[in-house]
Amino acid sequence: MEAKYHLIGRGFAGWHATGVENGNEVRSSGGNIDPYKYWAGQDCLGYRQEAIEGALVYDAAHLESDPVASKAFTHLVFAGPMFSPSLRPNEIVHFSIGAKRVDIVYDDRDITFGFEGAMVGSLDSVGVDIFKKLLKQVPGIKLGKIVKQEVIWE
Repeated sequence: MEAKYHLIGRGFAGWHATGVENGNEVRSSGGNIDPYKYWAGQDCLGYRQEAIEGALVYDAAHLESDPVASKAFTHLVFAGPMFSPSLRPNEIVHFSIGAKRVDIVYDDRDITFGFEGAMVGSLDSVGVDIFKKLLKQVPGIKLGKIVKQEVIWE
């Protein structure tokens, strides 16, 4: 088995993963981070066993009951950029020329997805380092990485 996942995440609807397999970007949802039995009975490895060493892992499931954090995470998912494992860690590919700034408001504070003058928005693609910086803007999100097929949380 070739390691393929560069990002493993859990939102409000369960686990998903994004990576590269045979030179193509792949995305999976509905699986689990740990080994499990598929509904048809076959064994599945789980995303962490199929991840590259150092893959980014995030967990936002516990934020669903927090109105502030939940809104921030939801806005990132819908209005923020997409992670692309094919990009360099700090690379941004804008969907259109002159990408618009994405402003969200929660808890009486304005939050912009961006940093150091690099505004990004929906349908833009970003590398792993930028995606991690954006995830860090979500209050209370858990971040970690894969080390020897285990999640090491920050």
